[in-house]
Amino acid sequence: MIQCKSVPGERVVANSSVTDLLKLFDAPEIHSKPILEVTLKIIFYIIAIAGDIVGNFIVILIIICHKKIRTTTNILILNLAISDIMVAFFCMWVHLGNQISPMWPFGAFMCKFATFVQVLSVTLSVLTLTCISIERFLAIVFPLKGKLTLRGIYISITVTWTISLAIASPHLFIRELIEMQFRNRKDTSCQEQWPKYYTDNKCKTEEPGRKIYYTIEGVQIPKYVISLKYAAVYLAYFNSALNPIIYAGLNENFRKGFKEAFKCQLWRKRNQVRPGLGSDAPLDNSDSEEQADSNSIELQGPSNAQQPNHNSNHRYSFSDIQLVHSCYQDQTQEVQQNE
Repeated sequence: MIQCKSVPGERVVANSSVTDLLKLFDAPEIHSKPILEVTLKIIFYIIAIAGDIVGNFIVILIIICHKKIRTTTNILILNLAISDIMVAFFCMWVHLGNQISPMWPFGAFMCKFATFVQVLSVTLSVLTLTCISIERFLAIVFPLKGKLTLRGIYISITVTWTISLAIASPHLFIRELIEMQFRNRKDTSCQEQWPKYYTDNKCKTEEPGRKIYYTIEGVQIPKYVISLKYAAVYLAYFNSALNPIIYAGLNENFRKGFKEAFKCQLWRKRNQVRPGLGSDAPLDNSDSEEQADSNSIELQGPSNAQQPNHNSNHRYSFSDIQLVHSCYQDQTQEVQQNE
């Protein structure tokens, strides 16, 4: 039980008997939120969640499947995409439900876990952006000796995850689902509950400081501060959806990787390697030999360039030949690995 010496004009800290006292009173009236406000919030979160998941998933897929762009910077961007996609899966929809509902609607587990993941992902995103800035700084200022290796990048990622987990872990213990049973209904809320020794120390604060606190509480400034809090949350969520566009969409290597990956998928669908055969297996894309000959590419030397072109519709540039050759090599390697 927490006991504090009360002074005139000071709020008395509640003890365990408050639970019984609440049953004697009716709960405050719940005012429904305007339909326009709820609609705008739902639209914003749907756009943010869809953009976050689609954009970051494409970034993750390109870096994992395309070995040529696995540079030190792109590995850090991969870590950033993982942290951003965690926000969409575990935080955004929980925060939306909490805003449009008068009470906490998700239970005790999500009260702890959602806050933990939110702090983890935000901290991880900030630290990853810091690592990207340092890596770019070293590459520009010290181009010959300042470049980080892949081993150094993996160590940096491990450190960022360790620090983020250390910062977010306390929320698994201090977040509690508070239930207040009134005479007419029961209210639930997700709040921070710090250990009692912290509350006891707070009760021993000198009177002048407490009086200043309650003087500030009586004015309208805290309401505007709370509004800034929600604006900061919206900005953080919007940032998670914009990161794939800023760091990947504006990167020429990512755009090329996406185009090549897309073309490789189309090429593989048209030219599938027969199962059970090795890397020298012919491509099986048609039932007739004539169609197979028209789709094939011969790379035997300059004598082939002098041969007449029987089909003018099948002309390939040098970049197309390189793309088909690399796609075919990747496909045959996958077949050999499966065998």
